[in-house]
Amino acid sequence: MTIPAAKTSKETPKEPGLLDPDTAVSWIMNREVITVRPDLTLESLEEMLLTQDLSRVPVVDKESKLVGIVSKTDLLAFRHDEGDRLEQEPVKLSARRGVKYTPGPGFHESDEGRMFVSDIMHTEVLTVTPETPVARAAEVMAVNRVHGLPVISPQRTVVGWVSTLDILSWVAGLTW
Repeated sequence: MTIPAAKTSKETPKEPGLLDPDTAVSWIMNREVITVRPDLTLESLEEMLLTQDLSRVPVVDKESKLVGIVSKTDLLAFRHDEGDRLEQEPVKLSARRGVKYTPGPGFHESDEGRMFVSDIMHTEVLTVTPETPVARAAEVMAVNRVHGLPVISPQRTVVGWVSTLDILSWVAGLTW
């Protein structure tokens, strides 16, 4: 769901003043956004989230249009809720001299490599546009208890990301 801007003006945004309630998200958003595709494996997602130090990422289709969002919390919840269902036959290990044995409960092979972002992503995504006032973006984040929002174009492509840290930096006068 895209959060509408309070004002719809075709004018070029003027440079905002510190804590101007009409400051557009475009003035403080991060324009370098890492996105993922729905067909990315959960194993690759986990590695990317950890190595890039990300909490969540937008999911885009082949045309780079936003189709969902996925987070570390989604991945953790999936592992917790679905973990037992991924179990296969008990692992058979070979000892010296070719003897096969089962190490006991808790050891198993899993099929996680065949699970994809599309299996755990959320398809209803709160978004803002570059024109959305920072105050409105902050309100949406607070009410919905989220720490960031994708910023999308009219074509639904991701053009930025605004986080609570971006807003705090703006409030502290550290942006620009």
